[in-house]
Amino acid sequence: MNIDFYKVVFITTEHAEYTEILFNVQSFAVSACATESTQTDVALRPED
Repeated sequence: MNIDFYKVVFITTEHAEYTEILFNVQSFAVSACATESTQTDVALRPED
């Protein structure tokens, strides 16, 4: 799931019209992966 989540974040950060979707995905992933804080934290902050 973390890999797919990272791909979603990476794609949506390149397309501003999906910002709302990005936030929804982040909220879901944070709650679903709360115990995987390191991987989630990296996925929330992809580097350009």
